[in-house]
Amino acid sequence: MTFRRQKRLGLLTALALCLALPVWGYLASVGSAVHATGTLTPVTPIPVVTSSVSARAVTLHVADGDWVDAGATLIELDRSALDEDLASLRAALRANSARLLRLRAERDESWVIAVGSLTATEIDADRIRSESSILAARHRSLDLLAEQSEQRLQQLADAARGLTAQAEAVLRQIELLKEDRDAAASLQERGLGRADRLRSIEQSLAALEGRHQELSANLSQARAKADEIRIARDQEINARRLETLTGLAEAEATHRQLHGQIAILEATIAERRLTAPSAGHVSFLQPISEGTLVRAGTALISVQPRSEPLDAVVSLPAGALARLSANGPVQIHLGPTTDLPDLVLTGQIDRVIPSTKTDGTPNGGYFDVQLSVQGLERDHFPVARAGLPIIAVFPIDERSPIAMLIQPITRYFPRASEQAIAGGAEGG
Repeated sequence: MTFRRQKRLGLLTALALCLALPVWGYLASVGSAVHATGTLTPVTPIPVVTSSVSARAVTLHVADGDWVDAGATLIELDRSALDEDLASLRAALRANSARLLRLRAERDESWVIAVGSLTATEIDADRIRSESSILAARHRSLDLLAEQSEQRLQQLADAARGLTAQAEAVLRQIELLKEDRDAAASLQERGLGRADRLRSIEQSLAALEGRHQELSANLSQARAKADEIRIARDQEINARRLETLTGLAEAEATHRQLHGQIAILEATIAERRLTAPSAGHVSFLQPISEGTLVRAGTALISVQPRSEPLDAVVSLPAGALARLSANGPVQIHLGPTTDLPDLVLTGQIDRVIPSTKTDGTPNGGYFDVQLSVQGLERDHFPVARAGLPIIAVFPIDERSPIAMLIQPITRYFPRASEQAIAGGAEGG
């Protein structure tokens, strides 16, 4: 090997060492991490229990983390005042139902209360007996009216028959006297009869005709009286029928109204019983105990299905986000801020979106980092549930102090290396 070749080899070796040192210093890093707090969140929305009314909790049927079936009662809210109102409405319904049945029996003239069309909650035995007594009394009253009217009509009919018989008898007598009068008048014209005989017949005939007129007037009065009795009886019956139909219409309207009010109140009472919309683990979203005032519209409990996938969402400032390692796994600590046992899982960054909150500093705002949680098994429930606080540990790459010191060299070195190589080539 000639001297010139040895010189060239030395230059190349020095060049390699000078190039390796800056590269090592530039690439060398000091391991570090960024810690961020957040919560577990469902991949798809999970059912949340809210109250539609403001009331105090009186009974808690579940505890945090319990497994419940769909429809299970979670919390019962105070309903004492509503129960009193419901009892009053049902009592009014039972009373109105008994009256309604009595009026229907009057309308149909069956005179027997049939309870077959009512439900058990609409029947009050005491009310039924009371309305049955009223029905029987009204039935007797109508029977008495009909009986009395019939008796009076029968009396008038008997009197009318007697008057008719008398009038017919008087009329026959009148016809006979008229014949006698005509015979006496004929004899008197021939000079064979007496005048006093004719006058006597005329007087008797006038008396009988007067009697016949009197009997006819009495007969007309009896018939008119019978018509009055019939009209009065029919008017009384029609008035009672109208009263029954009017009362029946009112009772039916009241019946519908009470049913509507009861249905509304029962729906309101049902809202005081908060139930699970689906099967899953219970997670209280705020502290609740017996006597706690629950506000309408406030999210109280979430029900986390056992197989529901979960993600983690944390918030990071823009400066920290720029320092994250691109591919490093993220450690996710479950329950470090609670009394639950710490459970560590891993995750990967799925997406980063701007957060709605800012830190007010010039280096920009915050970003929400969504992490896919890996290794979350069924056995991790109910510890791992939506809303659980977590701490995410992100690996980052910090440049070493050597990299910072030789930064001017690394910027100059490419040009110097090129010049050295060019000079060596010319010497060869």
